[in-house]
Amino acid sequence: MAAPANDFIQFVANGGFISVEQADRVREESSRSRESIVAVMRRLQLVPENVLLEQLSDFHGVPYLELEGFLVDHSSLELLPVDVVRSHHVVPLFVSNQNLSLGIADPTNTLAIDAVSSLTHLEVDPVLCSEEALEKAIEQYYVD
Repeated sequence: MAAPANDFIQFVANGGFISVEQADRVREESSRSRESIVAVMRRLQLVPENVLLEQLSDFHGVPYLELEGFLVDHSSLELLPVDVVRSHHVVPLFVSNQNLSLGIADPTNTLAIDAVSSLTHLEVDPVLCSEEALEKAIEQYYVD
């Protein structure tokens, strides 16, 4: 799944969604700010969120899920404490065969994936979700 970030930005540029100049800007900003390529693209709003999600899904071979209306398995919610969910901006969706499907906005966020795997002792399968949908789900399912 993990591929170099520059390959992803080139993939998006080759698809005609951003210009070469915009790709260079994203690379420079990512290097300067130490944010991921995906975080910089979101912050700069160079492409609509749905396009970014489709490109991430295609590039990384990670499924994309429209989280609104999806019925999250409540037992999976108990696997992660609220502070982990909020700090990593993730939502556990369901468990199947020692694999936890994890809603995440950036499938390259290995820090979050590794932390969840370490806490749950499960293999984590990232499932791409929009940041907005994740926020709503966190507020819905994790009430302080």
